[in-house]
Amino acid sequence: MGKGSQTTMKVSREFLKFLDKQIIHKSESYEDIIKRLLRAKVLDKATQKEIKLAYEHSL
Repeated sequence: MGKGSQTTMKVSREFLKFLDKQIIHKSESYEDIIKRLLRAKVLDKATQKEIKLAYEHSL
């Protein structure tokens, strides 16, 4: 993720693929991923809901 990413980011398919890889390769829980993305300022609260749906769908 680039440092110049906007504060509100639309969830793209590429980002969801990236998220899937993070889940699979690191075996992180959903909460861990969300915390890390929030720390990285990649995520806002609206996006969080979409990612939760994507995460649940990937299980």
